[in-house]
Amino acid sequence: MKQRVEHLEKRVAVEEQRNAELATFRVQAVSRLAAQYDEITRLRGALSSTTSAVRRFVKPNAAG
Repeated sequence: MKQRVEHLEKRVAVEEQRNAELATFRVQAVSRLAAQYDEITRLRGALSSTTSAVRRFVKPNAAG
């Protein structure tokens, strides 16, 4: 019985570590998505500005 309890305690410790790692990953992923969203929003705003160096791409067949 004692051996079984020790085994279960080890499994719980492993799962707690895994959960902590996944929580860290989730926080990093959400932070990156938020930064990407902010950059997209900034670039869209720059496209509408006349003084911006950001320009739209022109399709090659539309230029001729």
